[in-house]
Amino acid sequence: MRTILFTLFSFAFMLTNACANGNAPDAGAALIFGETQVATSKTDSVVIENPLATAYFHVDVLPSAHSQFTVSPLRLDIPPNDTGKIYVTYAPKNISEANERLILNYDTNWTPDTVTLQGTAMAAMLSFDPSEMRFGSGSANDTEQIMAHNTGNEDLNITELAIDDPFFTVATSPLVINPGDSSAIKVVLNEPSSIDRYADLIITSNDSFHPVDSVTVVDLTNDISVKEVAPQTFNLSCYPNPASNTTNFHFSIPAPSAVSLRIYNCFGTCVQTILDGSTQAGSADIAVPLTLPSGTYFYEFSLGSIVSIDKLEINR
Repeated sequence: MRTILFTLFSFAFMLTNACANGNAPDAGAALIFGETQVATSKTDSVVIENPLATAYFHVDVLPSAHSQFTVSPLRLDIPPNDTGKIYVTYAPKNISEANERLILNYDTNWTPDTVTLQGTAMAAMLSFDPSEMRFGSGSANDTEQIMAHNTGNEDLNITELAIDDPFFTVATSPLVINPGDSSAIKVVLNEPSSIDRYADLIITSNDSFHPVDSVTVVDLTNDISVKEVAPQTFNLSCYPNPASNTTNFHFSIPAPSAVSLRIYNCFGTCVQTILDGSTQAGSADIAVPLTLPSGTYFYEFSLGSIVSIDKLEINR
C-alpha cells in the first residue's frame, strides 16, 4: 500500500510564500488503483501532516455521491506535529471505469484540496447459448454442443469440464476465451439408454461471479418408445415404495400376452429381471426380495409392444 502526503502549512508560512489560494502543495494528487478484479478489493491511503506546534487541525472528507470507493474516516482531528491517515478502498461489484474525486475541507479559510480516485474493474463473465444441451436421436456417438461466450473484459479461463453421468463424455478440453469471443463445448452420447437421462455439465472457470456453473444435458430417447398406458389395458402397482428388503408387484392383464418386468439403475443398466415370458390373462402378485443398495431405480413393465416405466426407491 502506498500513500500520498499532504503537508498543511501554517497561515504565516503560506502568506509569506504568497500561496494566495491556500492549497496544500500536493493539491491535485491522485490514487490510481489500476485494474482490479470484480469481487476483490484494493486499499490505498492519503496521509495529512499537521506541522502546527500548538493547534489541532480538522479535516472533513467528502467522497463523491454513489461512490465506488469506500473512505474512512470521514473526519480527521490531527494533533500538533502529527499526521492523520485517510483510507480509500476500491471494491468494484461490476465491470466499469471509476473516475471520482475526494474533497478535503479544512477548518480554515484554505481552499479545499482534491484527490482523484481512479480504477478499472476487470472480470471474465461466462454465458451459454442455448441454456440446455438436448439429445433426441438416441444414437451412440451423437454429439451436441453449446456456445460459451465471454461477455467480460478479460480472458475467460475454463479450467475444468466434467459431466456426472457415464452415458455422456465431454469432447472439449479446457480452453481460454478472449473478451467478446465464443467457443463451442461439445458432449458425446456414449450409448442410448432405455430411460430418459438428465445430467449436469459442470464448468469451472475464473468467472468472477460464478466460478462453478452448470448446464443441463438431457437425453430424451424414450419420448417415442414409452407410451401412456390406458387403465383398461392393464393395472400395475408396486408396494411398498420406497421399499427396504422386499417389494410387491401386482398386475392384471386382459388377455394372454408376452410380459417382462425388469429393474434398472439410474445409468440405464438392467440390474434385476423379475419376469420375462408369457402370462395368462388375469391377476398376479409377485413378492420380490431386494438385494440392491439404497438408491433410485426404475421398474419397466412390458406388455407386448406397450411399455410402462416408473420409479422405485430403495432405502436401507
